Formats: sequence, structure tokens, C-alpha cells
Amino acid sequence: MRAREQRLKEALETIKELSKWDGISQYLDRCYIEARDVLATLYPDTPAQPPAPTPEITAQSIDDWHEDYGDVLWWTFPIQEPPYCGSPLDSNWPDYHTHWTPLVIPAAPAPKEENNE
Repeated sequence: MRAREQRLKEALETIKELSKWDGISQYLDRCYIEARDVLATLYPDTPAQPPAPTPEITAQSIDDWHEDYGDVLWWTFPIQEPPYCGSPLDSNWPDYHTHWTPLVIPAAPAPKEENNE
């Protein structure tokens, strides 16, 4: 039972972190994924659910960026090179990127179940 309580505690901490995100849809998507993953580890005999659909990320104009967004991925269109990661406030800002997308934070892997037999 302790392992189950620990995983639930970790999931609640993750959800607290996710609530700090700006985009509510991004937050809700991550909450769904976290809840699904936690339930799968709490009740391993429950059939796995299909993965949540990945939301489409639309690039935003440089005019929509604000320093409160922090570091993001910067693009030019058509895409011909990897994105620049950073902000226009960086000293090495290339000054030709026109659009940005947020950095996506991956979910932590599920903890490995300890075999206490």
C-alpha cells in the first residue's frame, strides 16, 4: 500500500506543477494523461486506455510573445532548419525567426514497481 500512496503523492505534486502552465488546454491535457498513467499504476490489472489525442500546436506570431513566456521554440516558415530555443532577449538572438511555440514538458516515466516478496 505504501508504494501506491507514494505514486499518488507524486501525481498530485505533478498536477500542482502543471497548474502553473499558461495554457488551460495544455494543462487539462497533461492532467488527463497524468491521471490515466497514475490509475494504470495503481490498478495494474485494469485494461490500458488508448492514449489521449495529441493536441495540435499552432505557431504564434512574434508579436504575441511576451517575456513572461520565457524560453520557447522559435521558427521560420517554411521550416528548413531546427528551431531556436530561447527568447528575443538573448544576446545571441538570431533576429530572423517569426513564430514561436511553447516548450512541451514531457510526463515523468511511471515508477518501477518494487518486488517485495
